[in-house]
Amino acid sequence: MAAPSTPLAKVSRRGFFSRSSRRRQKESIQHVGKSNNVQAFYEAPDFDEKDPKWVEHAPMSLPKVKKDKYEGAAIQTYQRRNPANKHESFYVDKIRLQSPYLREALEDTLEKYGLTWKDDLVAESIAPHRALYFAHDYIAELTKTADKEEVRSHCELLCTVVEDVFEETVDKLEALEEEMITYELLWTMFPEGSLWAEQNDSVPPKGLRVKKIDTHSTRLKLTTEIIHFDGYRYGTTEWEYRAYAFDGAVHISAIPGLPFIDLSQNHELRLRLLERGRRALELQSINYMTYKPNVPADDASMKNPWLREEEKQRVVIDPHLYRLRKRYLEIKHLPYYKRHDEENENEMEDESREVADRKEQTNEKAQSRPVAKYQLQKVSSRARGHSRDRHSKTRRRSRSDGGRYGATRNRGREGARRPTKAELEENRKAVLEQEENLIIMCDYVLGYSTDKQAWMGFYLDNLHPADVDVSVFEKVVLEETKKDVIKTLVESHKERQAHYDDLISGKGQCLLILLSGPPGTGKTLLAESLAEHLGCPLLRADPQYFDPHFMDVIQGYESTLSQFLKDATEWGGLVLFDEPDFLFQNQDTQSGNDRNALLAFLRHAEYYKGIIVLTTNLTRTIDPAVISRAQIHISFPSLTETSRVHVWENFIERLPNDIGTLSPQDINHLAAWQINGREIKNILNMSVSWCRKKKSLLTLQIIESLLTTICPSAKKVGDSDTANGINSTGLEDMFSLLND
Repeated sequence: MAAPSTPLAKVSRRGFFSRSSRRRQKESIQHVGKSNNVQAFYEAPDFDEKDPKWVEHAPMSLPKVKKDKYEGAAIQTYQRRNPANKHESFYVDKIRLQSPYLREALEDTLEKYGLTWKDDLVAESIAPHRALYFAHDYIAELTKTADKEEVRSHCELLCTVVEDVFEETVDKLEALEEEMITYELLWTMFPEGSLWAEQNDSVPPKGLRVKKIDTHSTRLKLTTEIIHFDGYRYGTTEWEYRAYAFDGAVHISAIPGLPFIDLSQNHELRLRLLERGRRALELQSINYMTYKPNVPADDASMKNPWLREEEKQRVVIDPHLYRLRKRYLEIKHLPYYKRHDEENENEMEDESREVADRKEQTNEKAQSRPVAKYQLQKVSSRARGHSRDRHSKTRRRSRSDGGRYGATRNRGREGARRPTKAELEENRKAVLEQEENLIIMCDYVLGYSTDKQAWMGFYLDNLHPADVDVSVFEKVVLEETKKDVIKTLVESHKERQAHYDDLISGKGQCLLILLSGPPGTGKTLLAESLAEHLGCPLLRADPQYFDPHFMDVIQGYESTLSQFLKDATEWGGLVLFDEPDFLFQNQDTQSGNDRNALLAFLRHAEYYKGIIVLTTNLTRTIDPAVISRAQIHISFPSLTETSRVHVWENFIERLPNDIGTLSPQDINHLAAWQINGREIKNILNMSVSWCRKKKSLLTLQIIESLLTTICPSAKKVGDSDTANGINSTGLEDMFSLLND
């Protein structure tokens, strides 16, 4: 009887594996590396860099006959099936230029369009072959004009290939009406390196150079470049435009998202851009100018010359300080600078070698003299060491000059310096190396608006020489003796004919002018007229310099004020501190912060070399420390009836011709009202606006009606009635017109 079988669960798992019942033997490594031979492996047909596969035998190579045939072809084309119709048509995916004659004739031209030769052997154009399309006319010309027969024949061959590739494209272009374009063919308008202009209604035209074009089924991205000045050198910055797919054909001036102007067809605009570029080269350093921005014709301010006048600004063009105070501009420097810096570095190295050679010759002469051995060794080592030091310093200096901009950038913006006159001239050469650079010069320059107290850009087309009015000083209502004193002293200070020297060098060269008096008596106007008379910027101190919240750390405050005065010194400006009350409080009423601010201001004023004007309405509490440092202190009295006549006359002289004027009797009548100069100006401004709106001429009744509204507490000389009571004289009907 057979023995009962063992249940399956009881069977050891080792029985299922042939090697499980014995210990695994270690693989022998005794043979590794002992065979005297070289084993080569070859890239497999399905080789992948991420998962490389190798085989023992090299893939079969082409027979020499075929290899010579393929490599000997001047042009190779690689064609792929058309995705839209894979069974019937092919398109040229790659064109490989192998002809040395084509390279000789076309390398520079094709490189402009982004097609370059690889390893000095071949150039490969990948669909859509834009470089060959844009170069086709030049290639066709070479088929007739090239000196070598080989060049002519190879160019003719290439022309045939290009024409086959773009046959359909050319047919579609020829079918379009003149100056019309479709989205599909939009790329044909923008060869790399070509120039075009942007134009819209709100800003002046701007020239651009095409750098790169990317096409997509739904949008076209056009990368362009303009030339910008960073305060030290010229370089290019990029601007991008996007045109989204549109249906049908549109005029080239109406491409959605692309305000295009064809410069090849607009000779007048091209000349205008060239001239503007030359003008930009003259504005690399400090220039005091007038900015008159264009106001749209339908803007209401165009109908009011006084309001339009407010748009006019006085500006200081200073790209260097803009770079330090506002924003650091990253640009790609023009190619000229690299070549220029390399030449300078080579010259410096040659100079250093000459210096080293002369030192060595001196050392040799010294060694030939009969001196003690220890003296000879000492002199020689010192001379050689000095020569090495001089040589290394010269090389370091040349690198610093060659990479001056980069070194400045690494040190921080405050470490930058202004370019010298020689460097400004080199900047001109860098731009003028190619005339087309003038066309793509940035349409604005950078600087500071003294009216808006802001760093900003100013369109070149709207910049004009500073139209200073030197006669405005004569219209200031003040005693002639005082006017003559202040006029003489500021002129003398400006011309460096008078110096306020102190025992300590550098101190006491500030002309500090203190103007005190009631509001609206002409203190600020006097400061403005002084700047006009001198033809210099009027720089108003920003209130933040004296904000108590900024005074926690006095050094931080001083650095800010120091920066402001430093800028004013470079610009030759007149600094106005308009009613900084902390300067005019006595020590009993001053807070700790105000006292610190006063002391800091006085320290800076002692070393400042320009003109500072302080104005205040506080006449009884002026700190003695301020009074003692003021070279001129003029106290303005309240306006008398006679002085008000002059103020009214000065403002009425500026009225637009078509708004009307007032008779001397009307002016005398208005002067009887006890109001200040600021109120007179406001009343006339509102009167002009009202007359423009109502299309009427200015009259005495209109002005007095507005006066009662703007200055309800005003009184007339010899009249016990207040201004509110004037409505009972019958002018209420005229006043009611204001509400129409």
